[in-house]
Amino acid sequence: MLSTFKRSKNLADLFFGVASLPAHVTFIEADKATGRKKVNFLSDWSGPEDLETEGHIYGPQKAEALLKFGALTGISTTPIGDSKYHGGIRNNNHITAVSGFENDEIDAMFSALFDFSFNEEVRLHHVGFKFAKDENRAIAMEIALRDTIALNRPASDHMRYYIGHNTGLSPNGRFWTEFQQWPEDLPRNGIHVDIATTNPEFLLSYISKYSGLEVEFWGRNKNAPAGLVSGIEKGVEIAVMVRPEWTDPITWR
Repeated sequence: MLSTFKRSKNLADLFFGVASLPAHVTFIEADKATGRKKVNFLSDWSGPEDLETEGHIYGPQKAEALLKFGALTGISTTPIGDSKYHGGIRNNNHITAVSGFENDEIDAMFSALFDFSFNEEVRLHHVGFKFAKDENRAIAMEIALRDTIALNRPASDHMRYYIGHNTGLSPNGRFWTEFQQWPEDLPRNGIHVDIATTNPEFLLSYISKYSGLEVEFWGRNKNAPAGLVSGIEKGVEIAVMVRPEWTDPITWR
């Protein structure tokens, strides 16, 4: 199970790092005999370390509370025991906790994603950014494009620019960052993590159920996500989008 934890931690390191979102991630495998002892344990920051969030305190506390008080079969979530925040999930003897967001439903959104990833393959397709003011998009893209070029892939109502990156943290060895250009100002900035897995609707429903955040389903369209779950963190929309296939934007037409 430790190798599975490391694979999911690589996923966390990759997208939290690219998004510059500080999050502390904890994984515990409990023993099957009592359900209250650790067999495997992995706990560390993903993305930038930010001790002011106290994610390194509350994340492990959520996981420990689930180890001590969570149901031995089925799914339990925090708040539970002495942990009063969302963001921890126990699925039989596997425990996941994420902490670092003021909106702890976003902690829970990501913990549900990682719990799902233990049993089903998920791969990062891209990390996307949208901007309330397009001049801020232009500045961010100028910085990102110093050593590369972007692919232009228009959507029905906005332009999408994709920049490819190689990585050793993903089975595909590659992912993208996306910059969205909108024809009008938006209500807020946004960051989304776009994941590929074979049953995106199930994953979106799973995340929504155990985070308390609303889900939007868009149907299946070629080279597109099937929906998203999102929450607001300090005025910024943080979302998980899920698509049924991992495809290279260079092949999109």
